[in-house]
Amino acid sequence: MELSAVIHRPASEMAYLINENVLRVSLRAKHNNIKAIEIFYGDPYDRRVTQNNQEVWTYQTKPMHRQLKGVLTDYWQVDLPVPESRHLEYAFRIKSADDRQYLYDDRRLTTYSEKNRANIKGFRTPYLNISDVLTIPGWLKQTTWYQVIPDRFAQGKEVSLEELSDQKPSANSLNGSLQGLVQNLDYIADLGFNGLDLTPIFKAYSNHKYDTIDFFNVDSSLGEKEDLAQLVTKAHEMGIHVMLEATINYLSDASLQWQDVRKNGAHSRFASWFRIYEFPVTYSLEVDPNYARQASYAMFANNPHMPMLNLENEEVQAYLLGVLAYWVKEFDIDAWRLSTVMIFLKLSKPKSLRNYGRFGRIFTY
Repeated sequence: MELSAVIHRPASEMAYLINENVLRVSLRAKHNNIKAIEIFYGDPYDRRVTQNNQEVWTYQTKPMHRQLKGVLTDYWQVDLPVPESRHLEYAFRIKSADDRQYLYDDRRLTTYSEKNRANIKGFRTPYLNISDVLTIPGWLKQTTWYQVIPDRFAQGKEVSLEELSDQKPSANSLNGSLQGLVQNLDYIADLGFNGLDLTPIFKAYSNHKYDTIDFFNVDSSLGEKEDLAQLVTKAHEMGIHVMLEATINYLSDASLQWQDVRKNGAHSRFASWFRIYEFPVTYSLEVDPNYARQASYAMFANNPHMPMLNLENEEVQAYLLGVLAYWVKEFDIDAWRLSTVMIFLKLSKPKSLRNYGRFGRIFTY
């Protein structure tokens, strides 16, 4: 068995609550390397003292099942009951394809023996808080998403050669619009999709709109707010859900906030909104205008035109929560796809937003 391919991460996507009483645990291994896995689990504080005055952990056992088979790896899974203490300890007994047995706990992956079993130091969960349960709306499980870059999808009106020639070359636009989407919802539905996933539509310089200047306005190249309202209304009438995307970990350097920082430096009211190392804010000039080796502030992907926000700042958190709530309340969108969503949720604890039942697709930006 290839031991280096055996992976489990506690308190992660490999160990999480699926409801208030069940913890789902998974383990990854090389494809077809494992014949069976038995998990030892129990309350970490449920221990007894033997006649030899040794403390012994009291545990139960349960078989794991191979849930997913891949070309290179397999995923094994099991659901465990949460003890009354809401703490759980567990370890794995692994039987390889060649019938060798191994013990995998928090300290080691070693040959299985009674001696090693008696000295288990299992993986331990933190307190399993009921509020950590991820609630997924029922409609989401039935939704198949069609992702669209609005500028690249369909034009809502014919564009003349004169209009094309007037565009600045850096925009690289194909003149797609929200009206183009409105007019082609039947096409998307006929393909079998019932979810529309829009890449950023907010005011920005680029055609892809990931360099957001203003989160509270639709970019004029794509249309107006009224066009978005029409799109959402028609989509809902057809049973299609609408999801917007936002990059909440940085802004464009053309944003009001960053321009104020450039003008007023450390005295800017937005100085603490960004991850700035020193003032004034500067960066090294390179051949590629969208790349800088060095800067006096944190950049996204070394792009000096995308200064990173300080997500630990409470004003930034309030601003971003306001953005997310605005488009849900005013335009009845169904979901958000967000970068760095888990970090943001952990820092801001936006209970009011969670009540909308919306979600964020997780990226590791």
